[in-house]
Amino acid sequence: MTFNSPAVGLDFSGTFAEGVSGPGGGGCLWGTSLPGPPFRFTGVHLGDTYTGLVGPYAGGVWVEPSPNTVGFPEQFSTQSDQIDVSMLVDCGWVDVTHFENISGAGQSFSAVEFYGIKFRATDPTDEVEYDYEVGFFGATETVFELRKIPTQPANAAPTASAGPDQTVASAAAVTLDGTASSDPDAGQTITYAWSQTEGDAVTLSDATAASPSFTAPTLNPGDTAVELIFQLIVTDNLGLASTADVVTITVEAPANQAPTASAGPDQTVASAAAVTLDGTASSDPDAGQTITYAWSQTEGDAVTLSDATAASPTFTAPTLNPGDPEVVLTFQLIVTDNLGLASTADVVTITVVSGVSVALSGGPDAITGTDPFTVTATFSTNVTGFDDLANDVDVTNGSVTDISGSGAVYTLTIAPTGNGDVSIFIPAAAAQEDRDDGFVNPNSASDTLRIGNRIVEITERAISSFMLGRANNLASNQPRLSRFLRGEGCGSFNASGNDAGGSLEGCATQGNVWTEITASWGNGSSYSLGTIGAHQFINENFLLGGMVQFDRATDDRNNARGTGWMVGPYFAAKMAEQPLYFEGRLLYGQTSNRISPLGTYTDGFSTERWLAQLRAEGEIQQETITWIPLLDFTHTRDRSRAYTDSLGNAIGSQSVALTQLTSGMDFRVPLQSDAGSLELTGGASAIYSSTRGGSADFENGRGRVHMGMNWDSGQGTTVRAGTFYDGIGSRFRSVGGNLGVDIRF
Repeated sequence: MTFNSPAVGLDFSGTFAEGVSGPGGGGCLWGTSLPGPPFRFTGVHLGDTYTGLVGPYAGGVWVEPSPNTVGFPEQFSTQSDQIDVSMLVDCGWVDVTHFENISGAGQSFSAVEFYGIKFRATDPTDEVEYDYEVGFFGATETVFELRKIPTQPANAAPTASAGPDQTVASAAAVTLDGTASSDPDAGQTITYAWSQTEGDAVTLSDATAASPSFTAPTLNPGDTAVELIFQLIVTDNLGLASTADVVTITVEAPANQAPTASAGPDQTVASAAAVTLDGTASSDPDAGQTITYAWSQTEGDAVTLSDATAASPTFTAPTLNPGDPEVVLTFQLIVTDNLGLASTADVVTITVVSGVSVALSGGPDAITGTDPFTVTATFSTNVTGFDDLANDVDVTNGSVTDISGSGAVYTLTIAPTGNGDVSIFIPAAAAQEDRDDGFVNPNSASDTLRIGNRIVEITERAISSFMLGRANNLASNQPRLSRFLRGEGCGSFNASGNDAGGSLEGCATQGNVWTEITASWGNGSSYSLGTIGAHQFINENFLLGGMVQFDRATDDRNNARGTGWMVGPYFAAKMAEQPLYFEGRLLYGQTSNRISPLGTYTDGFSTERWLAQLRAEGEIQQETITWIPLLDFTHTRDRSRAYTDSLGNAIGSQSVALTQLTSGMDFRVPLQSDAGSLELTGGASAIYSSTRGGSADFENGRGRVHMGMNWDSGQGTTVRAGTFYDGIGSRFRSVGGNLGVDIRF
């Protein structure tokens, strides 16, 4: 234990002493026979050093200063009491409850601060517990004082009362009662602190109120009772709390009541009809309970319920032929609540009468246009009410425009829209049996009569066929480019024709700018191609240029026509000092087209196309014969964009491709002529051809031979005649001839 040091220069410290004798001897030893050792202190005050003992003793406390100081031991003073020194003589001990240091203002009864120790002990004279203070004070001389101060009475703890245990109903309003709680100290107040310690959690209205309330948990019949335990602690206004008191609230479940089964109203249904039993009106009077269903058939032809435990199971009524007697089916329903309590049975009767069927027949094999057609509806018996165009017949991608007939047979007139397969269907209850007893016996639904729509197929095939024909014409009418390296000009025009068709071709050259046109027509189709080109000679054996082409095609067989353009570069080259020529082009373009696949409406579509061509040819002179080897590769591709036609059909994108590789050898032989010049021409070639798109893909190899004669008058007129045979080695055959006159101008 350490004493505080005063501001006036006191050094106050000490230790507990063992084996020290009490005052005047007395045969008592501190720390041996007595309850505890005294406290030995040493103090320096105003330059003097003091030692002494202080401790519990018979008189309350023993203080032995050394040397003696003013007023000690003769003078002992407190703020309210005097102590007789003779009380300190006898050897008798009292209990000391605690020691503590004291110092500073408020501890002295004079103007000088008081420093020392404080402890609590019982005075044997009145057996009352006092607080004792021993210490120094004095500004000019050292004075020891012993103070004796009466203690305050102890604060007694309050008592909590949580009220009597309660038993309440499910979901009841419950009030806890802590009003019997109390405090033994007069004039003191208490506060309340409620808390739930066990059971399903509930919410108190005010946990600090004397009597808070809450709502009991909701229980269903059959549930186990629930115990809720709350504790109450009360605290006085000095902060001293009571021990907790608890109260138990028991919540009991309500009694269970039997449910009620309702099997629904009796029904009369048609043969083979889908029937639904209705137990949804069944109920349970106990709130929150659920019920299960148990259906069973008690009479009639056996049927199979979809789910005998469902509220509304279904089944298919027995199939009866026309004229069969009615069939009565009886079902009972029992419902059981979730606690296992069952209802009494309820019964429903289902009467089945023979039904009415209907079949559809007739109609075209496929839809190829929008022309109306008829189908026949045949009922199994005479019916009435089959006359509503809007509701009695369901037509997909078409409409019914007329219903005629009576009794059991009717004729339906159907107008297809052309934008999909036509489906015809007579729904259930479109008509009813012609009966006199008032029972409405409707027909069952018919099967669906489907008639496929080929308009999309017809349109797409017509588009691809048209595109492939145009691609073939585009590839075969490409202008020859190597002639510009041979120095051959162009200024001719040829035309021919008859009742079946005709053709024309012509070209013109002005410097390095040229134009060429070809056209042909016959057999319901035509094609024309116009080309404008310009080039620049890089050197005498190589030129580079560009061309633009415009074409127009018609195809009566596919009811299609279109115009288009192509543009791209070209080149022509010759091997130095060798009569071997090369030419090539790469063209891109688009087309705009119109087609009327059925002849009743016209749609527009566009395409995007490419053409690539490489060609090599030469001349080999052997005496009077000129041999002309040839190698030609041509590929063109055309792809249409998808669109929606006038009937609403989605027409898909079509793509066609044409590839042709030709390798051959031609020859020229001059012949004797009295006027002008005459030469014999001919040759043979091997041709690989491949097409993709159109009605079918095609790929084959074949041979071709041709023979002809050319006569040049020398005055600007040239006559050409020839014949050819194409298809050697394949099932393809083509034989023909030509005769042409060129007039140069």
